Amino acid sequence: MIRNLILLLILLSVTVSAHVTNTDSLISEFQKYFGTKKYDRISHNHDEVLKCGTGLRTALKDAVIPKNHPLYNSIQAFLNRPVCQKSVTTPSGFFRVHYDTSGSSIPTYDINEVLSILEHVYDVEVTNLGFPAPPRDLGRGGDDKYDIYITDAGRDYGYTADEEEIVPGSQRYYSYIVINNNFSENSIFSTKGLNAVKVTLAHEFHHAIQMGQYIYRKTNGTRPDLFFFELTSTSMEEIVYTEVNDYYNYIPKFFMAPNVAMTGRDGYEVCIWNLYLIKKFDVSIIKSQWEYLKQNLAMYAIDKSLRDRNSSFAAAYTEFSEWCMFTGTLAIPGKYFDEAGSYPLYEYETVQISSLPWNANFIIYPAGILPIMLTPFRNGVDLDTIRLLVSNYDIDLATNSPSSEYSFPCELQKNSFNNAVSLNNEYYLLAGNMVNTSSRVLYFYYSTPATGITRAVYPNPLRLNKPGHTNVFVPVSSSDHSFDADLTIFDQSLKLVFHDKKAIVSGLISWEPKKENKGYIGTGIYFYNVKTDYSTYTGKIAIINGN
Repeated sequence: MIRNLILLLILLSVTVSAHVTNTDSLISEFQKYFGTKKYDRISHNHDEVLKCGTGLRTALKDAVIPKNHPLYNSIQAFLNRPVCQKSVTTPSGFFRVHYDTSGSSIPTYDINEVLSILEHVYDVEVTNLGFPAPPRDLGRGGDDKYDIYITDAGRDYGYTADEEEIVPGSQRYYSYIVINNNFSENSIFSTKGLNAVKVTLAHEFHHAIQMGQYIYRKTNGTRPDLFFFELTSTSMEEIVYTEVNDYYNYIPKFFMAPNVAMTGRDGYEVCIWNLYLIKKFDVSIIKSQWEYLKQNLAMYAIDKSLRDRNSSFAAAYTEFSEWCMFTGTLAIPGKYFDEAGSYPLYEYETVQISSLPWNANFIIYPAGILPIMLTPFRNGVDLDTIRLLVSNYDIDLATNSPSSEYSFPCELQKNSFNNAVSLNNEYYLLAGNMVNTSSRVLYFYYSTPATGITRAVYPNPLRLNKPGHTNVFVPVSSSDHSFDADLTIFDQSLKLVFHDKKAIVSGLISWEPKKENKGYIGTGIYFYNVKTDYSTYTGKIAIINGN
């Protein structure tokens, strides 16, 4: 219930900069994050920050604010270039950095470090990745160098401000960047100090490239590709400064509710999509997408860049959904995301099945991912867990109607029936509409015996009240000559229960099902992962603690 409420709230929420046209909503967002001297900033969550104010500023610029509104002058000041007391250029001469030496906007970090960071950001994004540098402005800021302003940016890391159109009708714009002056240890931001400066400049500089050299498209009063702007700029932080990881603060929103259209998100939380693409293909695919964006909306640009590499959005998004399953405690070193161990786990649609046959309908959204966990009960004990991973890759609806609902039927039986898939010769599953080809199902059925195990884990189930049932024994292959192994145990919600080195004795690993200093674990299904010098073994154990 809570998970469905969270999903509903995310679906109902919209990125103000991309979709909200209501002037009162925009002004409310402005006041919440930026405030004024006359009106205090408003926030129901004192830790709430705005990752990037680019879209909000553009939306306010596009809106018509009544001149008699009490915040009109404050908003106009926000839309204009800041005025700073001093400026200095970077060694290469491309940037001019403006800052104050007195007052409330004094930087809490070293300006010389900012100059070095800007040089590095330019070298990576322009020299190494091959993106064209953003156009120099029309002499504002004192000369034609690209201007960076350091000032009090409220609850916002920073933003990129679009100005005049470079060529009428081109939808390319001159711009400048504003970053917050205060990333000190007592600031509200999750990332502090120079690390915050690094990711902010890596992020915003790519926005300057996007809107100056590619396209800042406006259609029917909205910016339809803004999620893609933020997705790319957030992933650029990891490309330029992989050691900082500010993006960890945003991706939980994706894993908490993966069944939301990519186009309906703010973009920050799905930056790992680009990290998948870079590792699967190479970093040049990001530039290819932006070349295609000039003539195509974002989802089609992504698809075209993948087709150039003998893939497609359908194939890649399905594989991406699988990568996102092996995160956190399920991360496999050397496989999938490089930093998967630091990512959250999926939140599943969970269903406990008391009798068979069983059927139900789920809802999946375009360019959404739906993880499903089915738990059939036998004799009152959930001895089986079936995990399904459904990815929807309808880029047409994701672009034009991201809130469209697909009905996704599932049916589970003990006997074979038409078009059903056999799971471990015990259950038969029909998942999805056989006519609907916009979704793909991956099966992760944890009852399947692990490859290489010649004997079954035993006793299974382990009944702790039964004489002799004190330890679980996990066999390894007779050809595996390791002396010990890493044993990891997860509970049904995939939380870590146990991890330690265990000796291999007579081809067996023994585990007494206890938590550290907490007695025996409770009744339930537990998953084990055994890693030896030669092999990996996985499987499932049922523990019954009680009569």
